[in-house]
Amino acid sequence: MQNIVEFSEGLVVQTALINGYSESDWGVLCDVQSITMSWSKEFSKMFTEALYADPNTSKILAKVNSTDHQQSFAVWYETLASGKPGATFWPETCLVGLFHAAAGVDNRHVIGLFSKLEVSFHRKCLESFELDKANEVFWAFKRIMDIALAIMVDSYHFANIVGMKDVGVNEALFARIRGLSIRKMIDEARSVLPLIEWNDSLSVGLDSIDEQHKKLVDILNSLHGSSASAKDPEAVKKILNDLVEYTVYHFNYEEGLMKEHQYPDLENHLVAHKALVEQVGKFNEDFQAGRAKLSSELFKFLRSWLNGHIRGTDKRYSAHMKACGVN
Repeated sequence: MQNIVEFSEGLVVQTALINGYSESDWGVLCDVQSITMSWSKEFSKMFTEALYADPNTSKILAKVNSTDHQQSFAVWYETLASGKPGATFWPETCLVGLFHAAAGVDNRHVIGLFSKLEVSFHRKCLESFELDKANEVFWAFKRIMDIALAIMVDSYHFANIVGMKDVGVNEALFARIRGLSIRKMIDEARSVLPLIEWNDSLSVGLDSIDEQHKKLVDILNSLHGSSASAKDPEAVKKILNDLVEYTVYHFNYEEGLMKEHQYPDLENHLVAHKALVEQVGKFNEDFQAGRAKLSSELFKFLRSWLNGHIRGTDKRYSAHMKACGVN
């Protein structure tokens, strides 16, 4: 089992690969520490007051002296702003996260407070430095803060693992149980959420095509909703038939426009249409004959198919059609 030093150092490496943090960020902060460290009192007061302002959190922290909490955060911030964190800064950050976990402070509070602090830090940078320097200092600070936040938030997970181990629950078993619970939550969420929600990112800029795409989205969502409720198998069969029939109708309409206006990539589009119609048609045949069931894998395929079809192949012909006067 990792200790907090190994745990925090591992997270630093992992998060740095994502957000671009490097040791040079500390040098940027070190260069301006005489200015940024002076903001400690203001930031620690803001952080603590916001944390204690939430009624639920204030009840949890009632036994903690807010002045001590404020002073502790001030010391942590000053260490960060100095640009000279020393060897214990990241493990101490983990301890801050564990303190919040032990006190029952939800991660959403910590994330919200970090966001508020970053906005305030950026504002003060813009007031104190030339624009280029302000942005350089802010982004160095933010990359470090992102890693600190990752450590604090993941401290909840770390504490859970340690707690399970202390009561005799195997870590691998805990991970398996958690994975099963998460997958159950995903399946339940899929049953109540629409498969696809229409928005402007799906528009190809052609009214006639957009209306047909909206119809396809409605059919997919109806199929998804009917299969999730499992109340009427015959209704599911009808909706699946409607999907196949409307897909064929829509593709024929598109192909007619492309031929009429001599779309240069027509052949590739025809190949894509043919393959998709065959895939959906084959599944429909198997389902109607009782050889297949509606599953999450099918809906993932249908969602990817429609998203990919609209955002990929269809958007490529949009400019050509508009130039030909199609709307």
